[in-house]
Amino acid sequence: MKRQSHSIEVMFVFLLFAVFAILSMLLIFIGSDNYNSILHAQDRNMDTRTAISYISNKIRANDRKDAVEIREINGIDVLALKYEKNGEQFENLIYCYENAIREALTYPGLEFDLSYGEKLLEADSLMITYQPEQKIVSFTVTALDGSRKNMIISLKSGD
Repeated sequence: MKRQSHSIEVMFVFLLFAVFAILSMLLIFIGSDNYNSILHAQDRNMDTRTAISYISNKIRANDRKDAVEIREINGIDVLALKYEKNGEQFENLIYCYENAIREALTYPGLEFDLSYGEKLLEADSLMITYQPEQKIVSFTVTALDGSRKNMIISLKSGD
């Protein structure tokens, strides 16, 4: 009788350990899945925030009279930032093409193909508006997952 009681105690301890081990593994798998989804969301958010910050800093750096212009090339909004260096005129073009925000440096008036730009960040779209009367540039970056971030910049450049 004593032997059977001891055997049941051992089985109970083993069963309790097995349940603990299974629940621990389940908790680890659930936690790692949550951690991966948080990292993925954080990466997507970082891309759109980086794009917003990059574009707004470019606009602020080129905040001069008649230096900001919005164009449409093949149905795509293009932010053209004009500046002069060593007596030469340049345009810095920022736009979204083929799921990427791109940037290109060119001379004004040259024929330009959207594929020329260097890919900066992945994005689904970039919508830009400029209200010269109020000196306000607003833009919205849409990430590949559909999330959106927008920015409104008031230009300080002189009249």
